[in-house]
Amino acid sequence: MRDNGFVCEICFRIGIYVFQYFNSGMADKIVKSYPLNNEEQIPAIGFGTWQLIGKDNIRTMIQAAIQKGYRHFDLAHVYENEKDIGDVLSEILEKEVVTRDELFITSKIWNTYHDNVDLAIETTLKNLRLDYLDLYLVHWPVSAKPDANFNEIKDQNKNVVLNEFNLKKLWADMERLVETGKTRSIGVCNFGLKNMKSLLSFCKIKPVCLQIEMHPFLKQEELLKLCDANFIVITAYSSLRCIPDINDRNGKVIIDIAKKYGCSVASVIINYLLSKNVVVINKTSRPERLEENMRKVKLSESDINLIDEIKEEKRYIDPKWFGEARFD
Repeated sequence: MRDNGFVCEICFRIGIYVFQYFNSGMADKIVKSYPLNNEEQIPAIGFGTWQLIGKDNIRTMIQAAIQKGYRHFDLAHVYENEKDIGDVLSEILEKEVVTRDELFITSKIWNTYHDNVDLAIETTLKNLRLDYLDLYLVHWPVSAKPDANFNEIKDQNKNVVLNEFNLKKLWADMERLVETGKTRSIGVCNFGLKNMKSLLSFCKIKPVCLQIEMHPFLKQEELLKLCDANFIVITAYSSLRCIPDINDRNGKVIIDIAKKYGCSVASVIINYLLSKNVVVINKTSRPERLEENMRKVKLSESDINLIDEIKEEKRYIDPKWFGEARFD
């Protein structure tokens, strides 16, 4: 008999083919989820909550997102809004607008909690008023020295004081969260090839997801190949940050493609990433943009190739104070 890993990998491949089929013009809307390598599913479009502040604003945006079809919500401890989001989600669940099983809730462990993984997830679950997460991610491959309240300690030059990053111990603690049911899946953010290869060499539970900055100006092709070969889904954040830099000299082809399909530049970028089987986290403070960011645009192969050929390389999220190994 085949082992469970083999079966999961076959299911992963079949699921990707099904996504491609139904997203190839045979259906009216984008299929809502990708298979993960542990037989779970992740919605292909997520709503990002970074910089989402104020409970009334959070309520407005999350209610609007759910009404527009979003079921995947991307959170993090460091965003400092999990308690307000938890209150809003509790209201929505109590009204039975959606059920908990319909939602996919992601959060991330911050750099100061790497030696206190249980406390980190318990704090997040308490704030969110949830019994479990769907996905828990290591936010950065960087460990920061915490103060008594788990805030970062900074030196006299205002640089974050770093601890040694012990990936093997941290991942063992993350794996235990799956075993105890506190999260259904685990993954990582901002890992480069070095840390991904290291993790894959010893992990007992494979990461289901790598969340990284990704857009037409930062295609992350080597990481995409590595993750595809290991049945790990890539999630793209800050995918629309490049829009202000798209002009007649850089990425003009994206503007031309948007005109061709009568859609926004944002829609072109989102659907370009979907063509690579990448999950996309959309972040907006304007409810009217939620629907446009969910719009299906069937890009032709030639359109995709034109975007592939853009030579610009630019990273927008680069916290240099995390040290030289921040993207290892």
